[in-house]
Amino acid sequence: MSIINFSSRLKHNITFFAKESNTSRWSEVLSCFAEIKALYRYKPIITQNLTFGNLTTEDYYLFTIRFSSTICINMRIKFAQRRFEIHRIINPLEQNHNLEIFAFELHHNKEPA
Repeated sequence: MSIINFSSRLKHNITFFAKESNTSRWSEVLSCFAEIKALYRYKPIITQNLTFGNLTTEDYYLFTIRFSSTICINMRIKFAQRRFEIHRIINPLEQNHNLEIFAFELHHNKEPA
């Protein structure tokens, strides 16, 4: 995949939030552009693998971003007014070029990001 082609797919501005220690507040860590794909509609085999073979009704999404060593699994993603909890972070082929982040949408906003 060429760099120009990859860059043109990163159309959505997203923000990562981390929970502050000893509080329930979430603070902004990083904003970047991402490609976002809904997995639950198009790839049921992938979402089954995410839950170890159990069929899921969660709204799973794949976020593809440029590589960042700042991102960790304890963070949340905000896109527009929607919130997502990160389940997996994959660095394809360990090349530090991009990250694939599997997350599911939080429909009840118990804790705003």
